Amino acid sequence: MASHEQDYDHDHCQHAVSTFHLVIVINILCHYQHSHPTKSPMSLSTFTPNKSPMSLSTFTPNKSPMSLSTFTPNKSPMSLSTFTSNKSPMSLSTFTPNKSPMSLSTFTSNKSPMSLSTFTPNKSPMSLSTFTPNKSPMSLSTFTPNKSPMSLSTFTPNKSPMSLSTFTPNKSPMSLSTFTPNKSPMSLSTFTPNKSPMSLSTFTPNKSPMSLSTFTPNKSPMSLSTFTPNKSPMSLSTFTPNKSPMSLSTFTPNKSPMSLSTFTPNKSPMSLSTFTPNKSPMSLSTFTPNKSPMSLSTFTPNKSPMETG
Repeated sequence: MASHEQDYDHDHCQHAVSTFHLVIVINILCHYQHSHPTKSPMSLSTFTPNKSPMSLSTFTPNKSPMSLSTFTPNKSPMSLSTFTSNKSPMSLSTFTPNKSPMSLSTFTSNKSPMSLSTFTPNKSPMSLSTFTPNKSPMSLSTFTPNKSPMSLSTFTPNKSPMSLSTFTPNKSPMSLSTFTPNKSPMSLSTFTPNKSPMSLSTFTPNKSPMSLSTFTPNKSPMSLSTFTPNKSPMSLSTFTPNKSPMSLSTFTPNKSPMSLSTFTPNKSPMSLSTFTPNKSPMSLSTFTPNKSPMSLSTFTPNKSPMETG
């Protein structure tokens, strides 16, 4: 009996001690809850270790902005995606650290214009591409800051005309090139603003005739040259509007006979001169229509006998 009472006293004592410990733990938790309120932001994390692929998702509904992040460590490639539904603009970002090349893509569905940007920091060359499918016109821009030369290219597939423009700000010389493959005629234009002299060149490969025109606005003298390699006859024309006197020269190297003609409309007197170096005989003719009297002179230096008339 005495032993039973001792066992009862021992069990009662243990229960009292356990209750005392529980009260202490509850007091500690209440004190912690009072001194450490609910975590900001609230979050819900879900770990799926045997899912294919394994994932860790974290939802933060009262974060600014609200977000849902998903990490897939054993996916190929490994990725971290973050969706921010109430951000302005709403976005979906995906980081793939062990992809080749590593990339960070951001999709902004309710931005004006909607865009998809992709940054590849360890690609050769490093690039930032931005696609705007519902922009007017739709465009794909690619910036390569550490390429040699650095470039910014913009492709507008549904623009009229479709174009591909490339800007190279630190190239020597700096240039802006624009290719319009479905324009009539197709053209490739290149502007070099800090070249000496500054120039604007336009190549039209499927024009009839094919041509290459070069405008040099700050050259001395200013000029516009046009080369037509597959014209019959092939020609190179140069117009110098602010030269003294203004002139238009045309060289036809494969004409029969080869010739160089120069027209000076505001010279006193106005004249049209034509030089034929490989004609038989070689000649230099000069026509002065508004001279008093009007004249046509022809010089034939290697004619036998030499004459002027």
